[in-house]
Amino acid sequence: MEKGEPEPVKEIYHVCACNTCSKSFDTKWTVCPSCGNNDMNYERKLVRFISASTKRYQMIVEKARIREEALDYDAAIQIWERLGEIKEAARVRRLKTRQKSVRVAQKVVKGNEINRTEIKDSVLNRSNVGGGSSKMKELRELKEMFDSGFISKEEMEDMKKEILRK
Repeated sequence: MEKGEPEPVKEIYHVCACNTCSKSFDTKWTVCPSCGNNDMNYERKLVRFISASTKRYQMIVEKARIREEALDYDAAIQIWERLGEIKEAARVRRLKTRQKSVRVAQKVVKGNEINRTEIKDSVLNRSNVGGGSSKMKELRELKEMFDSGFISKEEMEDMKKEILRK
């Protein structure tokens, strides 16, 4: 599909309508050209016409929104870009990024939730079970926590100092 805005909706005044088949016309008729009946109503009526390209555009936009609701962000981005709607594509990319960094509460074997402080403490005060862990491994885990958005830069720096002090 071509990029850009769809055609605008046209508004036209119709001056007569058939009382039998309910079709309206922009010119006065004494006999309905559609059904042949002469029971015509003469009053001015505003009629909105939506072009075929506008209807197609609206259907594609609806398809993009359905893909978003289904969390199929890649397909939605593709559709928005095909329509030339770069701002909408960017909005969906932000949604996709937020979805990747969702902070899911971790569960312990017993089923209790671990909060942010407890995770930091477990990284800093790791016991030497199974031969212990190296400072590099702890720093890597710390970096992963920062990259996922679980901790802030300041928290990461504090924890990094603690690890290096050991």
